[in-house]
Amino acid sequence: MKNINKLLNDLIQYCYKKNNFELSIDDRPLYNLLGEIKKHLTYKKYFEVDIVISTIENFVESIKYSSKKVDNELVTKLIDLINKNLEINVEDHYIVIPVPKAKCSMLLKFDKYAIIPQDFTREEKIKEISKLVGVVYEEIESFAEHTEKSRSPSFYEYTLLCIKVNNQTSMVKFDAENISKYTIFTIRCLYYAYMVNKNNKLSFWSLIRDSKPKYPSTHIAIFSKESWRMGHHPINFFSNCNFNLDWLEESEYQKVMVDLIDTIINPENSDELSERFFNALLLMNKSYQLSNQSEELLSVLVSLSTAESLLTKGKNEKRLRLSAIIPRIVSREGYTIPQLSKIINQLYMKRNDFLHGGENIVQFYGNESDSKDRDTLILLQQLISKVICSYPTYTNYISGMLAKEGREIGNNNYQERSNRWDQIINDMFNKIITGEDNIIFEKINEVN
Repeated sequence: MKNINKLLNDLIQYCYKKNNFELSIDDRPLYNLLGEIKKHLTYKKYFEVDIVISTIENFVESIKYSSKKVDNELVTKLIDLINKNLEINVEDHYIVIPVPKAKCSMLLKFDKYAIIPQDFTREEKIKEISKLVGVVYEEIESFAEHTEKSRSPSFYEYTLLCIKVNNQTSMVKFDAENISKYTIFTIRCLYYAYMVNKNNKLSFWSLIRDSKPKYPSTHIAIFSKESWRMGHHPINFFSNCNFNLDWLEESEYQKVMVDLIDTIINPENSDELSERFFNALLLMNKSYQLSNQSEELLSVLVSLSTAESLLTKGKNEKRLRLSAIIPRIVSREGYTIPQLSKIINQLYMKRNDFLHGGENIVQFYGNESDSKDRDTLILLQQLISKVICSYPTYTNYISGMLAKEGREIGNNNYQERSNRWDQIINDMFNKIITGEDNIIFEKINEVN
């Protein structure tokens, strides 16, 4: 608190010196105070710089003629005022994004998510959004019409993903695209991990037969109880999901999705390990996108690079390590560990032949039935996706190990959990080499 006292006093003296009590983020004394005061806020997760600056500005203005010394009581009063202003400006928002090619036969609602099927009429979709937001139908319909006329004419012809976000309106509008993107990335990763081999992908003929929206999906819509909080944001990422979403009705997959987003996308304390898995999620979504765009060769390269980033950091023998480790931490029904190891080994050797000798990795002919290579790519994607989806289990196990050892995890130990993960993986590889092929991951690999 003493540090804030000094910084607040410095700010007041700065204002006197320039004979102006209007503040800007460019004012160095204000910038210094903001960094320190944020540490003491109850509602720091709702921190919004304009609200905080306005509160400080009004507070400083109110005491500029006071003879009262800057002390703990005054600072506490300021912090309480900032907390109050942050809290009263927080509101529930619903980010709604059209998901091209996705199908769903039922309305799904779980945690802070809802999926409204494409087959619902425009009126039915608006009614469901009205229920979610808690606003009368006419208000939502008016904003829907504005969306269609000014942004995205076919908005209500798609399957709609709805995401509840409780925060400052400016922060929601700023983060809307990333929130939408990473939620869709997580859904895709879950699909490839658990559903891709269960004939859940929509067939070519079903896509031809189904009605297609007249216009592309171009914008996200943001809904809230007050009209000034509503808005739009352009979509600047590949948002297609060419599969059925009915499997998300099952609580098992709902839980994995929520846990994955909470631990990778929105971790309470981000560190090197969470960032490695977050980057892996982004890379694998690039792999899915490439394969959907018939760029299978590049998709293989990206998939293997993703696996390397998680399992072979700073190590040589990458081909051997991936071939040995991946089948022991994740599985695929119908395949033994030796069979999976052989497939990964062969793919990696082909990858080397392509990079160093110019040979093609795989041959694709555009016909799903005549290419084992396409099945091999999907298998590789599934295995790596399962590793990513197992992160909540891995992170709980590692954090528990470190806690038992009395090791603190926080901002000062950015690499601690990442180093322990690498140690576990390396110990596993060494045990495989020496014939002690057992079973470091039995205790933690329950989700697969």
